[in-house]
Amino acid sequence: MASLNNYIKTSKYSLLTFLPLNLFEQFQRLANFYFLCLLILQVIPYISSLTPVATAVPLIVVLTLTALKDAIDDIQRHRSDNQINNRLSKVLRNGKVAEERWYKVQVGDIVLMENDNFVAADLLMLSTSEPNGLCYVETAELDGETNLKCRQAIPETSELGDDIHLLSRFNGEMICEPPNNNLTRFEGTLHYNGQTFSVDNDKMLLRGCRLRNTKWCFGVVVFAASGVWETVTGQYFRAYLPWDTIVPANPKSGATVIAVLVFFSYAIVLNTVVPISLYVSVEVIRFCHSLWINWDEKMYYSITDVAAKARTTTLNEELGQIQYIFSDKTGTLTQNIMTFNKCSIGSNLYGEVLDEITGEPLEITEDMVSVDFSGNALYEESFKFYDQTLLDEINGGNKEVQEFFKLLALCHTVMCEEKDGKLEYQAQSPDEAALTSAARNFGFVFRSRTPTSITIEELGKTEVYELLAILDFNNVRKRMSVIIRKNGKILLYCKGADTVIFERMDASCAELKLNTVDHLNKFAGEGLRTLCYSCQLLTDEMVDTFTIEGWEYEDVENELKRCRENIANVMSHSYGATDLNVVSFRGNNLSPNDNNLMNRVNDRYENRASAPNASPIEVNETDSGQEGMQAVLSSDFSIAQFRFLERLLLVHGRWSYFRMCKFLRYFFYKNFAFTLCHFCVAHGIVSSFILFFIPYGAFKNAVGPEGINLDGHQIFGTVVSTILVLVVTAQIALDTSYWTVFNHIVIWGSVAFYFAMTLFINSNLIGNQYLGCLRMTLSSGQFWFTLFLVLAILLVPGVANRFYHTSVHPTLSDRCRYKQRISRMRARPEPQMRRRSSVRRSRRSIRSGYAFSHQEGFGRLIMSGKIMKQHKSKAHPNANS
Repeated sequence: MASLNNYIKTSKYSLLTFLPLNLFEQFQRLANFYFLCLLILQVIPYISSLTPVATAVPLIVVLTLTALKDAIDDIQRHRSDNQINNRLSKVLRNGKVAEERWYKVQVGDIVLMENDNFVAADLLMLSTSEPNGLCYVETAELDGETNLKCRQAIPETSELGDDIHLLSRFNGEMICEPPNNNLTRFEGTLHYNGQTFSVDNDKMLLRGCRLRNTKWCFGVVVFAASGVWETVTGQYFRAYLPWDTIVPANPKSGATVIAVLVFFSYAIVLNTVVPISLYVSVEVIRFCHSLWINWDEKMYYSITDVAAKARTTTLNEELGQIQYIFSDKTGTLTQNIMTFNKCSIGSNLYGEVLDEITGEPLEITEDMVSVDFSGNALYEESFKFYDQTLLDEINGGNKEVQEFFKLLALCHTVMCEEKDGKLEYQAQSPDEAALTSAARNFGFVFRSRTPTSITIEELGKTEVYELLAILDFNNVRKRMSVIIRKNGKILLYCKGADTVIFERMDASCAELKLNTVDHLNKFAGEGLRTLCYSCQLLTDEMVDTFTIEGWEYEDVENELKRCRENIANVMSHSYGATDLNVVSFRGNNLSPNDNNLMNRVNDRYENRASAPNASPIEVNETDSGQEGMQAVLSSDFSIAQFRFLERLLLVHGRWSYFRMCKFLRYFFYKNFAFTLCHFCVAHGIVSSFILFFIPYGAFKNAVGPEGINLDGHQIFGTVVSTILVLVVTAQIALDTSYWTVFNHIVIWGSVAFYFAMTLFINSNLIGNQYLGCLRMTLSSGQFWFTLFLVLAILLVPGVANRFYHTSVHPTLSDRCRYKQRISRMRARPEPQMRRRSSVRRSRRSIRSGYAFSHQEGFGRLIMSGKIMKQHKSKAHPNANS
């Protein structure tokens, strides 16, 4: 085996390795290495006229803050590792069951798991408390799926049971493929007792899944976690070059040497075009954008107390560039929570509440009174339905409606059990649980099943149906059927996608089909998920004709001559319409590799993958509702509800992108204007020409009112720098679209800070050559004239151009601002348009809302009898035996 112990280590550093490894990682970034090279050049006095402190201090601050952030992250990883490694599990040691911590579990150990325990490592199942070596697991931490999955041990090993003596003597050899990232495939071979057994994924329990509805289970460790974090370190230098060989002690002469020195001198002077403060500012802005996402109350879900979370600070602006959203249209959109909402039975639609005066459907709200089901002793208080008509039809003896709910109670693979006197259902998928629960509340209660019968309670009367066959779901058939016998009648009950049901309907059902299509369009237009039900009366001769033993039931389902089509909705969430393209994939659940491949097909665009197990190219978002926390923690952004995605992309993403673009444009404008003022010849930059030559002409040979000579290098530099600060501040004020208190403090505070620092430098406390320069500059008329002239030349054209485009060629944003301004002036709020819950459609083409799980259910195991629990369950083994 590749790994013999179960110790995991995701942390990078220790106390000894933190400083060297962290600095090595940081200087691998181009920006940090670039500024390190600049700092080295500034240390050389022959090519640098600037003090190295100006570069050293920002670089040290950046390195320190980054190291502090990395240290905090690594401390969290250490704590997470310790928490996982120190979980307790039960392992066979010296013929007894002993508690061991996870990191001490090794390959070959036999582990005992009890109900609701997490699996400590990848295990091969040996035996369980359930008949035929069955057990049920929940894999939400791995793939986000909350439905239970069935696993079955090899029959020969399941005979070991809970006998500690026999389990301790288990001796087998496992030959299998190495670990991979495919959660649905495993190939291996077990050699045990002179026999060879094939091992697939159905016989394995993966690390992180959870044991459910099974009292105990034994398994042998096949794969353990990775052992030690390995790092590759370079060798130490064996020789050191003296400093004098790099930087000569005496100045050199010659054209080549001078050219090299001048080149590096200009590189140092021009470093202000892209200073280190750019990277610091960008990271601060991104960090603030992430905080605004986390603090957004409009993306907070109070029911689960979950707020939006940005787990990265580097992708905020990329959210605003997304064009395609990939969604699997299952649990991500519905939170894996389904509710029975509406249905159509025999061309009659149920589930809408109509206005008594107008007859129009009303919008269902939480304040509306729901139907009272208290007459049913087994009803669920959490079940809500608002159309009293449907319950009245059942109580009034409507045979079609009663047949519909009888079909809901019979056509499924749900398992039933009683806990503390309460009836609980264990379903293979949320849609089956919702439909069976609806039938239960309307008086058709599923009670129990055996391999040959199904027992339900119909309006208080217990009925037992003989179960002849179960035709399970798969991704090709898109339907599921049961064949039952009652009072000499044989019935085929079928449910599935509208497309597969309609094509099997008899011609006599044309009118029913037409009305049902209208209802389908209505349901799909409201964003509801739909499912179609039908039934067929069979004869003994028909059943004998078909080959039931080989599970070939296509011909049975194709003969749906007596069709009673019913569309049941089990989803109450409506998809919001946006200007984005939402691409939904219908079919089997996508694995991480499949989802990644789908995204690469569209790699020309910025993609966002919305799936519990997504591995996107650029941005990944996971709904932290019912999905596994493993998927949430591995995502870049997490939201509690899918409806928050619109605000995440179109508000935070768009604004982050615009703010970053404006900042970068302004930053380079400011730096070019500042840097090129150092030169008499600018490189075509208009602002630097004006900022240099106008003050130069105004102060050349200038004399102040008191006869003071203003034609000096110090006064000229003070004039240029002061005008530069005021001009670029005015420019950023013009570029600001939304003014807040924070904007005012930062923008005007930076001007005040500049004058405060300049006064300090020009004071007697410093005593340098700039003493009194600012006072003489501000007291001269030339300065104020030059300031207003430069402001007019640089800012008026931009303001005029903006005014022209806003008035003559306004953008959509300009129009919206204008309407808001007019609305505020008139003090009249915008009329609020309420969207009605339904929209009538005249066309008859089917807009399908079918999007249910295609996973194969428990049909085969039910019919084989292996899934049935014995009346007297095995007791779990004594931990001290």
